Amino acid sequence: MSVMLGNKKDKEPVCCSVCSRQAGSIGYAPSSNSRISWVCDDDFCVKTIGFVYNMGSKDLNRYEQFAINEARKEIVQEILDFAISALYDAGIKNLDTLDAETFSQVCQDNKQENSALTITLEKFLLTYAATIKHQLSANAPPF
Repeated sequence: MSVMLGNKKDKEPVCCSVCSRQAGSIGYAPSSNSRISWVCDDDFCVKTIGFVYNMGSKDLNRYEQFAINEARKEIVQEILDFAISALYDAGIKNLDTLDAETFSQVCQDNKQENSALTITLEKFLLTYAATIKHQLSANAPPF
């Protein structure tokens, strides 16, 4: 295993090759002429990068899709609750009465609430990363 410390000024991706969070200055390459896969500073990612680097794209896609599905489950209810609450507060008690103009107005009125959606997106990304790490550490591929 070749673990490389580097200065990330090259054109390589800036996300961790294991969990997709921001990569640091630690990378892995099986040989000096191989493409470097960068990882974040999480111990698990540093220890697992060799396994992930050599994983086939079909298997990696399955891990990623499983993690996306788990993260989606985690946040869908929050988004629905937010949207229904905003509509209810605007006087929409029945979706059959919702028109495009009212919907646009509700969206405009709730711009300051976008921070809640930003937090939801962050939760999605953190859940995705945690799921990938859990699946890899449990050696439990989702197939």
